[in-house]
Amino acid sequence: METIRNVIVAILVIAVLAIALFVRQGSRNPLCRPALFLGQPGNRPQEIVEKIIAEVGGLPQVDSDLARIDDPRVVVAVDEWEIRSAVVQNREDFAATLRDERAAVSYAIDLDVAWEDGASGIVQWTSWRYGMVSCPVALFRGSGPLGQVRIVRMTPAPPEPTETPAAE
Repeated sequence: METIRNVIVAILVIAVLAIALFVRQGSRNPLCRPALFLGQPGNRPQEIVEKIIAEVGGLPQVDSDLARIDDPRVVVAVDEWEIRSAVVQNREDFAATLRDERAAVSYAIDLDVAWEDGASGIVQWTSWRYGMVSCPVALFRGSGPLGQVRIVRMTPAPPEPTETPAAE
């Protein structure tokens, strides 16, 4: 009986320490990169970018709100892309996040992108999701909007020839 009591006390002490660490990390480390993404599926950076490219049909080559792209010519199909960095943070201070059932986190994902038209560049995608962050753990309870794209750096596509070169 004494052994069972000791095991229960040990489990409780470990649980209290884990909760204390979670709360302390949430208030001390507001920017989290990289993070362990838990909860609602589809909120890992790789999954988010794949979904956006599939839904939009590529990525814009100008700063855009992905939910309000009026001109489909703005979106260019993507040959390849790679995540350069991903940062997630609470939108409010951590104490408020703990009390708020609709707490949200902000995302910023930087991508190296090569478009099918030959252009390449660095694109930053930003948005938010429902959840909370206590680095290195990001817990999600739901998804958010498609978000915005900002062109950080762009190398233009090769220019189209305007005339046929003369034969020599």
